[in-house]
Amino acid sequence: MQAALEVDYPQSPLIHFVYTDDAVLMNFPAAKWFQILRDFPWQRYRGYAAKYYDALYAFNQAEAVKREQRLDAQQQEGAIESSRAGERAVAVGSGYDAEHARHRELYSVSEGSG
Repeated sequence: MQAALEVDYPQSPLIHFVYTDDAVLMNFPAAKWFQILRDFPWQRYRGYAAKYYDALYAFNQAEAVKREQRLDAQQQEGAIESSRAGERAVAVGSGYDAEHARHRELYSVSEGSG
């Protein structure tokens, strides 16, 4: 009895992928770009792609650090503003504080003289 491994015959692939979209695009005259991209020798450009993605990663990391620093600064400014607002009876920028101070000055002068 002869083992199956000893038989010399070409083996067809176990799985054959059929991309119906590829077949449609290959036969579509306006999709010349697909054939160009499909046959593009991308292996030659792997080094450039690796450099690009390394630079993109470094850029994204630097931007993330900058974003965190901006958020921290905004949170600190917000904490300072909220502590200042807690010292006042009215909201910042309402105009009431300046008017109230002016009236206090007027009344304190008139009360002291009377």
